[in-house]
Amino acid sequence: MAIKHVIISLLLIGFVFTACDQKAVLNNEKFGYSIEYPPSWQLELNAISTPDIHSDYIWAPKQYKGLVAITVYNNYSGLCSEAANAVLDQCRSDYQNVVVIQNGKNCLGWNWCLTIDYYDPGTGSLRDFYYYRKKGNQLYEVQTTGIKDDYDSLALDRLVATFKLQ
Repeated sequence: MAIKHVIISLLLIGFVFTACDQKAVLNNEKFGYSIEYPPSWQLELNAISTPDIHSDYIWAPKQYKGLVAITVYNNYSGLCSEAANAVLDQCRSDYQNVVVIQNGKNCLGWNWCLTIDYYDPGTGSLRDFYYYRKKGNQLYEVQTTGIKDDYDSLALDRLVATFKLQ
């Protein structure tokens, strides 16, 4: 049974890495960023759109249950750490068994990162990474979410590494 699980995991990893090698690009000129993603993933533009907050989502194919959400906060005067702590407080309010893996500076070239594991009754055990960067009065938050046991196979860090400010 363990060998079957390893083979399936390797096949999933191979699919995601192959898909990452063939890339589509979300180039959001209005909010000044771009990010690459596998062409088999679904783009949801303007998932949230108000004068102060804008979000675009990139969804993994359904069987992988992964998400990359790019949110831009306009007129943001706080620190990246304050934004991360606000997310953490909200997660602790909304979900069970929230465990902080990382909440600090300088990961993958970002100003601040938050990594949490938590339990959602509708989905199960999840892992979220939040990456923060400020430019002027805009705060950029890139969130990745996936099923905890499958998170590494999604190679979401490869997608985050392609995020660029213009």
